[in-house]
Amino acid sequence: MKSLKKIAALVAVAALSISGLVGCQKQKPIDNKEIVMTVGDKKVELGMANFYVRYQQSMMEQQMEMYQSYGYVMEWDMEVEEGKTYEESMKEDTLKSLQQLYVLDAHAADYKVALTEDETAKIEEAAKAFAKANKDEVKEQVSAEYAAEYLRLVTIADKMYDAVKASHTPEVKEEEAAQKMMYYVKYDTVKQDSSTGQTSELSDDEVKKLKKDAKALLDGAKANGNLESYAKEQKLTATKAAFSVDRSELDEKLVKAADKLELNGFTDVIEGESAIYVAQVTSLFDKDATEAEKKEIIEERKDEFYKETVEKWVEDTKIKVNDDVWDKISLEGLKISAVEPEEDDKSEDSTTKDSADDKTDDKAEGTTEDTSKDSSEKTEE
Repeated sequence: MKSLKKIAALVAVAALSISGLVGCQKQKPIDNKEIVMTVGDKKVELGMANFYVRYQQSMMEQQMEMYQSYGYVMEWDMEVEEGKTYEESMKEDTLKSLQQLYVLDAHAADYKVALTEDETAKIEEAAKAFAKANKDEVKEQVSAEYAAEYLRLVTIADKMYDAVKASHTPEVKEEEAAQKMMYYVKYDTVKQDSSTGQTSELSDDEVKKLKKDAKALLDGAKANGNLESYAKEQKLTATKAAFSVDRSELDEKLVKAADKLELNGFTDVIEGESAIYVAQVTSLFDKDATEAEKKEIIEERKDEFYKETVEKWVEDTKIKVNDDVWDKISLEGLKISAVEPEEDDKSEDSTTKDSADDKTDDKAEGTTEDTSKDSSEKTEE
């Protein structure tokens, strides 16, 4: 199970993306200073919400273009569920994300989270880069003054993710993480068309032949006493895998069969969801795999603690959305794309982008996890 990713981009990554935000086509001007919502004591201006929506739009339109290249039709006015368009769904998620960013900011002092001088300087540089990279007509639609506030919010949120998780130390018993070890050989019962990428099941005769091949391998491995070495002799690959019956990403039928075996025991030929397996258990308790699993469980529980904590904060925060103002943000008539700035506009820290991507990819596009309640239900009493 993958751990929850960070809520926001690191400053270097966000700065790289924002500084190249460009737009085209005219749209009806909005009053940036109108109050779109209040989050606790914080009054959020429409310009800030519009900036955040546009940034999300730029990320999502890149994804839409990728899907369209594969032949999928994706437009903002398409229905993604009954009575809700893609645009409405995106705006709803973005509004929740922005609310969460302000809630995290409100709790930052509780965890002694603040921007360093270096971070503040980088944010100022990034905001200037945004202003330099975009034409005046674009900045009329997506005001540059909110670039710094966006970067401040996501940087605080990024640091809060670490701080909140660090405040929680979950207990994991060894039996919860205990891992066995096996080697298995897999025979796929599905095939993929190299030109279309579509998968299909093998015919009954093809599956029958694979079962025969698997049985021959199993018999030879039993005689040899070692599946890994015998598979190698047959020019096949035996995969080493840690497993437990309660926590495993392997085929459920394979895991259940292997879990019943004694040390060095062999499974029968197992027909799983999309493959046929033969396996041998080589350890009933693997210390290194168990320790690794324990760390993963701890990380998962820290992530869950973070999620529950933020959900509670959002729930306890009085949030009021001015729907008439919020509805003034429309994606119609405006095309946004995010491009990298000129080489001499990049800060030296932008080279950290690749190493940071695994922590920031979908969080850089906004917090779309269901960590806040629908804002329309949260009104002032």
